[in-house]
Amino acid sequence: MNRLKWIGIICALSFAACDDSGGDANVVLGSKLTYDGANDKVLVELTRSLKGSEALHARVRSLAEGDTLDCASMVSTIPQLAEKSSAKVFVGPTATPDMFETPTGPDSLLLETQESYTARLAKTFFVDVCVMDGQTVAHQARYDIRQALDVAGKGDGKFDANDDGVRIVSNQAYAEACINEMGDIPFWGPRISENGEPDWATVDCTALGTPIPSTIDGEPIDKMEPTCDNPQTIYSHCEPDARTGANGPRVMHARNDQGTHWVLLCRKTQERVGRYNDVAMIGHNPFTGNTCFFQNQLPFGENDKPSSDGMKIPHPADNVASEASPQMWSQFWGGIEGGIGPEGGIQCQGCHSTDPFIHTPWIDGAVDENGNPVVPKMGKNPDFVEGYGGPYKLIDAADQGWSEPKHLVSEEASACTSCHRISATTVDGTFRASSRDNRRRLRVRSQTRQLNRLEDARTAHGSAS
Repeated sequence: MNRLKWIGIICALSFAACDDSGGDANVVLGSKLTYDGANDKVLVELTRSLKGSEALHARVRSLAEGDTLDCASMVSTIPQLAEKSSAKVFVGPTATPDMFETPTGPDSLLLETQESYTARLAKTFFVDVCVMDGQTVAHQARYDIRQALDVAGKGDGKFDANDDGVRIVSNQAYAEACINEMGDIPFWGPRISENGEPDWATVDCTALGTPIPSTIDGEPIDKMEPTCDNPQTIYSHCEPDARTGANGPRVMHARNDQGTHWVLLCRKTQERVGRYNDVAMIGHNPFTGNTCFFQNQLPFGENDKPSSDGMKIPHPADNVASEASPQMWSQFWGGIEGGIGPEGGIQCQGCHSTDPFIHTPWIDGAVDENGNPVVPKMGKNPDFVEGYGGPYKLIDAADQGWSEPKHLVSEEASACTSCHRISATTVDGTFRASSRDNRRRLRVRSQTRQLNRLEDARTAHGSAS
């Protein structure tokens, strides 16, 4: 048997030994990001070596430049990578430290303008990765740039908030840490991947969410109004009531087997049904106190952004663009939000300082089949008994550099604190001002109605005489 035949037999028995992919030809092609801080370079690590006909392309792009990736049509505009730091790790595009900074702040939620929104998009960066085999897309992925800084546990590859070797920078890693500590989120059901990858079906807020009533003199409204019976505290406005068929705010609640309560709220509605510019979620375990906040990317105005699609909400840890569920977390959710501090984003705990779940007449208008508020409420939910004062702490707060709000403990405040916590932020900050503004609006509206009634009475009296 000649030498060429022997080579053919060896290759047939062990294809990898004769393939350009370096012995891992049967490995599914995938990628992940790391970061070379010394040289300000994003590194793209592949799960296997490239075949001779394959080429890797990558770029950094802001949300202002686009929020979707189609390698087939875009690859000509994406630079090809050639330099390697190791066999499967390519030196990618430049990324300066400011590109990793959190672009959101409290004003992103409350005082956003078109100008500030455009500026925020320009400071929110993603990394596009394409592997092409000729004209065929062999692999494509779009990453939040902060994923390049995540460091999973070396022992199990998980993001454990209590592991000192873990670094959590992206929202996806934070979501994994939250479900590791508090259990998964029932809205999305079980993972749909056979190998346990972080892939879930999407959630439809219009199908699962309970409408939050919005009325004037008890009558549901079908459009935005400046005042109503129970305005939203945070925005001090009145959105349409979804019970009329209009697109209105909705809220849903579920409890998992570990006793963690999850609440998902869809509001800041657009005119089209299912479109919401403010989608937020809270997970809280009343027994351990562990709490996580999540916020969408807060799009602005009437738009078709993936992050406003309340009918296809991805799990915040979904990192797989499968055929069954192509929506990934990075298309919808923003950065890590929650604590008070420079890296706290919109700093959810600035308002949610006393307890994770805030109760107002507006939100408590959404009730379940038993007539109890959808959002868990003290004295109404068995896990939150009257006088409940359980623990309250944010996952990974210390590593994120967040500070905890101070709670009043003095004897002078005992009339309130005997039933619930109360924080200095609640007393001196946002809620007092918002409540005062709402009361002023309600007084003005009441006085206007009285004047209108008097005018109507005068008109009727004049006609009769």
